[in-house]
Amino acid sequence: MLFSSVCLYLVGVSLSLLLFCGGLSFFEVGVLVGVVVCCSLGCCVWSLGLLYTQVEGGVYLGSWFYGDGVSALMVFMSCLVVMLSMVCSDKDLKIFNLGLGSGVGGFSVCLAGLMLNSVLFFYCASLFSFYVLLESSLFPTLLLILCWGYQPERLQAGMLIVLYTVGSSMPFLFGVVWLYLISGSDSFSIIMGGGLFGGVMGGFVWLLFLAGFLVKLPMFFLHSWLPKAHVEAPVSGSMILAGILLKFGGFGFWRFLPVVSTVGSGVLEGLLVFGFIGGLMSSVICLLQSDLKALIAYSSVSHMSLVIVGMLSFYGLGWASSVCMMFAHGVCSPCLFALANYSYSYFGSRSMMLCKGLLMASPGISFMWFIFCSLNLGCPPSLNFFSEVMLVLVGVSFYSGFIILFILMLVLGGAYSMHLYCSLNHGPYPWVGYSCGVVSDRMIWGCWFSLMLLFFCFVCLDLSMVVQYYY
Repeated sequence: MLFSSVCLYLVGVSLSLLLFCGGLSFFEVGVLVGVVVCCSLGCCVWSLGLLYTQVEGGVYLGSWFYGDGVSALMVFMSCLVVMLSMVCSDKDLKIFNLGLGSGVGGFSVCLAGLMLNSVLFFYCASLFSFYVLLESSLFPTLLLILCWGYQPERLQAGMLIVLYTVGSSMPFLFGVVWLYLISGSDSFSIIMGGGLFGGVMGGFVWLLFLAGFLVKLPMFFLHSWLPKAHVEAPVSGSMILAGILLKFGGFGFWRFLPVVSTVGSGVLEGLLVFGFIGGLMSSVICLLQSDLKALIAYSSVSHMSLVIVGMLSFYGLGWASSVCMMFAHGVCSPCLFALANYSYSYFGSRSMMLCKGLLMASPGISFMWFIFCSLNLGCPPSLNFFSEVMLVLVGVSFYSGFIILFILMLVLGGAYSMHLYCSLNHGPYPWVGYSCGVVSDRMIWGCWFSLMLLFFCFVCLDLSMVVQYYY
């Protein structure tokens, strides 16, 4: 309890410093990044401690905060992604050229707001605060896209985000109000027992919650806002969207599916098949994409469909593997967007038809592309590989016919990852008309840290299996 309180205090200190980093020196910004790193490591240690001790039901910090191993892991991932987005934002956050007139303050406030919203969301202990924090992430994200986006089409991307968020938040609000009326409380300590209602009304409320979370993940056919937002957002916005905000939907499944119990097997199997088909269609679209950031965005939709399958299986292994997949994707996908941003600085275009020969221009960035494309397709012994293997076992255990869909998804996933790497790094480099960008050392060190984290997380994989004891 004392250690977790210290972790939350460090989060508050780092956010307070980040609000005023528009006037900080290089040394002070280094101290800020150090505080964020210490906070992240503290949350990680607390997460491992919870998994070791097998604390059933989590830990309540008064009546406002509630945390378990998954929430601590998600907070660690959020701190890491925000730190990576800071060090990779060369144009919007220039550490060597900070000043009152540099326009850094508003950008820092947006990052601070997103980080604070994420920490409070993953630790909130009531239904209504869960709903408010889930939907309030729209505002700083919208500001990042509208104020620091690169193209005039960012207005259309912002409109799509607002429409999808408002359209999904109303059914979710009705479900929260109904659950409050049934249980008589909005505290997770009261409603966490699950099975408060069933039958037709239980299935109806289950679908209301489902609508709110599937848009955040997002599921295919509810995903139109995501590629548009990724394309128009700055690099920090794309990294936070892929690394943090997409995990809000998966964490909502983790919290609420045990509360509202299950529905009929026919509805459940139909949703699982629908998730599989959406993942397959997303993988096919990835092969047809010519925009670099859009391809990475559609690969996120494909990976999140596997998270839906694991959660809706209601198996302990399925829930554990979904958490592993969310964490692995939350670290790998932001690094891909950061590499895409640096590739854009080399070629001046995101079109894969024009971006060729990066291996000749920058072997270091090409090597990073190879590593993270390999992680994206699930190479052993990375955490991505183990999570995909576990999800395959869960799907086949649920229904043996799913093995065909799994094979197709894995083959297509490997195909678009190889297509991404080969199209960008091989071929003749157009030396005329393109300027070489400068890759910052802090971005290289951030990618190396993420690489080591994903490759050696399998050592602690047995700890993540303990989450099956929670439900």
